[in-house]
Amino acid sequence: RRIQASGYYKYDLTGKGEPVEAGAALQYDNECTALVFEIDKSYTEDRDFKGSLSFMFKVILKTLGGM
Repeated sequence: RRIQASGYYKYDLTGKGEPVEAGAALQYDNECTALVFEIDKSYTEDRDFKGSLSFMFKVILKTLGGM
């Protein structure tokens, strides 16, 4: 059994250093399955787009050949 956490943060190096995107993930693994929860936030803005926030939950079933 294993629990893993990760994250990232992207920012604009050419402009004022404003954030572009950020996200995090939490993953739980055992012998048969993996459960992953991810969250992502986009700070990109345009005339018709004001950024986004997304959530994802994945269930991964492992095979005998993957052990």
